[in-house]
Amino acid sequence: MQPPTDNPYQSPLTEEPAAVVQQASLASEDDSWKTVLRRWEIMRVPYNLIVAIAGVMALFMMPMFSLAETLVGIVAYGMAANVMYLLGPAVELYLRWIAELGGGRIVPAAMQRVIRSTYVTIVLFFCGTAFSFLLTLIIGLAKGFEALPDQ
Repeated sequence: MQPPTDNPYQSPLTEEPAAVVQQASLASEDDSWKTVLRRWEIMRVPYNLIVAIAGVMALFMMPMFSLAETLVGIVAYGMAANVMYLLGPAVELYLRWIAELGGGRIVPAAMQRVIRSTYVTIVLFFCGTAFSFLLTLIIGLAKGFEALPDQ
């Protein structure tokens, strides 16, 4: 970096390019966890919609309960599903932490690039959402079969 000049209007681009790139990379590493959490919070809306669709399908498979029981069950299940949703960003942040152990010398560079990419987010989101969708349907089926009369 060059020493500060007396010109307050001087462009920061007059600095050495390597120093600018290094500053930018340090800034992006500092807020990488914020980026991951922001991405997961944006994806929470589609997750809730998908699980809600499965929940409506499951409600049609279940026997009729009172309105109060049904509403309490829906709210409790929705809260539990959103708590379980937190496993996605937790796993991704944990993988990133493992990749950075030992100054990044333990995990190969190619694997670090994969871990720090959005592919991990997509795979975790897809697997977790599919699991939640199927679990919701299975619960609905189980309650529906439970309500069948014994023969």
